[in-house]
Amino acid sequence: MDIQDMNNRLDAFVEMVMKDAAHKAGILLNQARSEKEKRMEEEELAFLKEAYHAIQQAIYKIDRENNERYSARLIEAKQLLFKKRQCVMEDVFHAVRSRLEQYRAGTEYAEKLKGLIRAGLNQVGKGDVYVLVDKQDMALARIIQEETDQYFTLKESDQPISGGCMVINEKSGRMADYSFSSRLTQQRSTFLELTGLNINIDVRS
Repeated sequence: MDIQDMNNRLDAFVEMVMKDAAHKAGILLNQARSEKEKRMEEEELAFLKEAYHAIQQAIYKIDRENNERYSARLIEAKQLLFKKRQCVMEDVFHAVRSRLEQYRAGTEYAEKLKGLIRAGLNQVGKGDVYVLVDKQDMALARIIQEETDQYFTLKESDQPISGGCMVINEKSGRMADYSFSSRLTQQRSTFLELTGLNINIDVRS
């Protein structure tokens, strides 16, 4: 075999080795590209998850802060409404009490108290009956007591009842509350209903 032939064979071998190496290098390069793309997709997905979590946390924080501010404003509004309602009620019922005092000082009140005492006596029945009135009504109640057929004990009420009377039968335990103070308490609820002020204004909520 001459030198030329050997060179030709060597060249052919080298070319074959280079082609094989190039082929393998191409395969490795494609694998590297695939792994890189996969890694990038995984990292991108992880980044997106982290970003989504961060966004959700931010939204939650914003919502919580907004809710806290809203709750604080709502409580302030309820407190203001509560105070305003109390002022309105106090003004109205102060005027009512003033009118009641004028009424009690008039001539019509004597007949009214007499009618209330008689109604109370009829309601509780006979027995050990007590009639409670305010101190300022004691003199008037004694006159009514003398004019009434049914016997009862007349007492001054420990607590102001703003006019009217309370009739109690100690034996039966029956009681008739014809005091103006009780009527005023009842009228507070009616007043709230009629005026629309009976809305829920619990300041604790």
